[in-house]
Amino acid sequence: MAAVSVLNPKPGEKVLDLCAAPGGKATQISDQMQGKGLLLANELHPSRASILNRNMERMGITNAVVTNNRPDELAERLPAYFDKVLVDAPCSGEGMFRKDPGALSAWNEDLPSLCSMRQLQIIQDAATMVKPGGKLVYSTCTFNCLENEELAAQFLKANPSFSLQPIRIPGLDEAPSGMLRLWPHLVDGEGHFIAQFIKTDGDSVIKKSSMPKKAGDRIYQELLRVINNSVEEWLADTVYANHVLGNTAVLAPEDCPDLTGLRVLRLGLHMGSVTGKTAKPDHALALAHKPRQALPVSLDEAQAYRRGEVLGIPENISGFLSPTLDGWPLGWGKASQGMLKNHYPIGLRKLGEDRESELYDV
Repeated sequence: MAAVSVLNPKPGEKVLDLCAAPGGKATQISDQMQGKGLLLANELHPSRASILNRNMERMGITNAVVTNNRPDELAERLPAYFDKVLVDAPCSGEGMFRKDPGALSAWNEDLPSLCSMRQLQIIQDAATMVKPGGKLVYSTCTFNCLENEELAAQFLKANPSFSLQPIRIPGLDEAPSGMLRLWPHLVDGEGHFIAQFIKTDGDSVIKKSSMPKKAGDRIYQELLRVINNSVEEWLADTVYANHVLGNTAVLAPEDCPDLTGLRVLRLGLHMGSVTGKTAKPDHALALAHKPRQALPVSLDEAQAYRRGEVLGIPENISGFLSPTLDGWPLGWGKASQGMLKNHYPIGLRKLGEDRESELYDV
């Protein structure tokens, strides 16, 4: 995660993780932002974007927007908008050969050249979205110069408003050139390359209109009303939805831009939805805020809950509550007649070893 350390996101900033799946770096960025500001986590490929979205849900992240768009589509809508942009670019994966035999079998002598052409277009689109004075961090997990130093040189030649800046992060050698190599025989990890660019000048920041509220939409307003009335039963905290995505009421990040026309999978904190006449809290809500009703469970019970099983509970408990393990909420269940109906997301249940490797950066 050294690339995020170089990016150094701060609370209140607008940050873009352009190639964000499966989400390890995006969750690290959000943690450093302390839930304040805007994190836009994008992934081009739909299947990987779905994994990214599940990981953001699983972590209860409140200030992130997850999108599934081409970099040029975002660049057209959000020019000069972000304080910091991370491009952890898709690459030939040479730095992963020791860890991932699949990366070795997929490699061929034409792959670095093909990757570098794609990377150059991605970083050009990313540069469009950096505001004057902002930072662009480019990283790969490969060894060849074509995708690393030579690509950085090509980028600088085409973008004179950017310059390389020295990299200094604790625990690693300094990189006065602004380009850092991490060698697997010298550090505790795999092979990586990181370059840090600063946009020294450029056009003024374009102010973007915020997300439209659809004030006259009756269905929109009714969903907000029902969910916000239910929140007081679900949470000990005071927090209310301010927007709707599909059939889910959400708390959109502060100063969220107008994303109309883009493919948005997650918009800030998803609060809840209505099925029939029943309002249901969203999984992420239990992780982001303190549930009003908590049910301490054992490790065996927690594992059963994560598999989607029904738990036995005291008969005097009713309504939505959160099973907790060592004080940490696991999600939601609905208590009735001595049983806790499981509301753990189906997409996160019964994770085997193969599914785990998809969901996490390991």
